[in-house]
Amino acid sequence: MTGSAPLAVSFIGALQASLSVLLTLLYGVIAARYRLIKESSAKDVSKLCVKLFLPMLIVTNVGKQLGQDSLSKYLPIMLWSFLYTLLSIAYGSIFVKFFNFPAFTAPACSFNNTTSLPLLLVQSLAVTGLLENIARGDVSEAVERSKSYFLINSMLSNGLTFALGPKLLADDGNEEEGGKRRSRSGSYYSEVSQTEPVDDDEETGHRDEDGDGETDGTTNLIPSKIRKPVSSTYNRISRRYMDWFHTLPDSVQKPLAFLASMVNAPLIGAALALFVGLIPPIWKAMFNPMEDGGWLKAWLTSSLKNVGELFTALQMFVVGTRLSASIDAEVDGETNEETRIPKRSLFVIYMLRFVLWPVISIASIYFLAKKKLLADDPVLWFSMMLMPCGPPAIILSSLAELEGNSNTKLQVAKLLMLSYIISPIVCFTVVGALKASEAAAGL
Repeated sequence: MTGSAPLAVSFIGALQASLSVLLTLLYGVIAARYRLIKESSAKDVSKLCVKLFLPMLIVTNVGKQLGQDSLSKYLPIMLWSFLYTLLSIAYGSIFVKFFNFPAFTAPACSFNNTTSLPLLLVQSLAVTGLLENIARGDVSEAVERSKSYFLINSMLSNGLTFALGPKLLADDGNEEEGGKRRSRSGSYYSEVSQTEPVDDDEETGHRDEDGDGETDGTTNLIPSKIRKPVSSTYNRISRRYMDWFHTLPDSVQKPLAFLASMVNAPLIGAALALFVGLIPPIWKAMFNPMEDGGWLKAWLTSSLKNVGELFTALQMFVVGTRLSASIDAEVDGETNEETRIPKRSLFVIYMLRFVLWPVISIASIYFLAKKKLLADDPVLWFSMMLMPCGPPAIILSSLAELEGNSNTKLQVAKLLMLSYIISPIVCFTVVGALKASEAAAGL
């Protein structure tokens, strides 16, 4: 594709890419509806995706890009991620606090799908040929760069989701239940610890209360002679940490608890990516050709990449199975005023996610790119323009489960179902971001 593609061609290509994402979701819905996958199995696959596949994808993708680029190139992404998330939280909280909107409005405005949906969308855009102009050469390499940008954004966005999401959703009429959670130990840490990180689209599961590694009748394959000493050591360290933690003043406990609540598997993957990307001998061993010293590439890097690349499509497929469960929840629930989603809430959420943020992000990043305040990479500009946009994250369903209000759970299920049905309208944002990136690059 030479020159800037006509607007109609760009729109059709973006629509095709968006429909590709929606069809991937639909396949998950079909599999769940015809009982080809159980709900419990979908939860296990989701955990596997987030706790294993995603960290491996981050290590191989972000680690490789860090070795080729300056770390400062990623600083604007981190700042942008914090800024748009905090502004989204403020936007949603205003309507909840001052206009008596349902509590789920705030987290729905605050946290969008930052991992599986944009990653799959970028892959589909590459197939349509829309990224050729801004790729400046190798489209596949441009896609890998875009993935690394989205993964950095996702890591920070998810951390804020785990830290702030439960509190935002608890600010509902269910204050009594939220108060019980917060008063169990009299500290902010207890409130945060009730919400084990569930990483983007992951469900929470039952905890192993006895530390023996067996829950709900499942059998642990690790021998007890190994498992029990490890569990015992972990429990001793955990108890000592908690004893030490409770001796700290409350002003110290709160920031420590906030930081601890942000620790999750993708963050660990990002730390490993930094380790790999910023130490030249390790980066060379993992990513250089064999003849140039890449003795880890053929077996270790290749295996990590093969497993990590399972994340994108598989996680969106699992999101589809979750949406099927949302449909079932709506069918089984009684339609009444408590479970009906107010139209004003839908308007506020969709206005922010599909109108306001696309306009603001495209205009802001275009301005920064023209002023040479961002790295000279149109793929970076394009990715940053898309980051705040799109439907709410599926993680809201897990937060609703933790919140414990059955009406809220049903409302969130309906909200997510509607959000992903209309998700192809992001094609307008894609076209706008593409054209703005081309204009900023002088294409």
